[in-house]
Amino acid sequence: MSSNPASIQDVAQLEDLLSEPAEGVVRTLGSLEGDIVVLGAAGKMGPTLARMAKRASEAAGMKRRVIGVSRFSSPPLENRLQSWGVETVRCDSPGPSIRFCLDWLPIAIETLELRSSQREMFMGFHQWPEGALAKKIR
Repeated sequence: MSSNPASIQDVAQLEDLLSEPAEGVVRTLGSLEGDIVVLGAAGKMGPTLARMAKRASEAAGMKRRVIGVSRFSSPPLENRLQSWGVETVRCDSPGPSIRFCLDWLPIAIETLELRSSQREMFMGFHQWPEGALAKKIR
């Protein structure tokens, strides 16, 4: 992990710092098999989380796909994710297409803030650790 700079010069540097995975993230993702889907990848923390998952996987020597799922109403953001090696899938959530993603991807990370009625749909698939929804799906 790099040291924190005295000041941040631009948004690109900030994004780089925020998406740098801690050693624990690298170890954790190195111990898991399968691809990763980030639901709500165009949200507030989605791009950073998706990029961190990609960087941590690479640092751990894991060859896996990191797939960002979102409406992607901003094409520049979708392009930026792709430039970081994150694949993108356009889709509104929650809905049948999101559930399909969860059925075939072994690891899911969700950044959506779900209403209680929506939360029930996902509870069979996930646990809620530290604000991000993550569970290995068998």
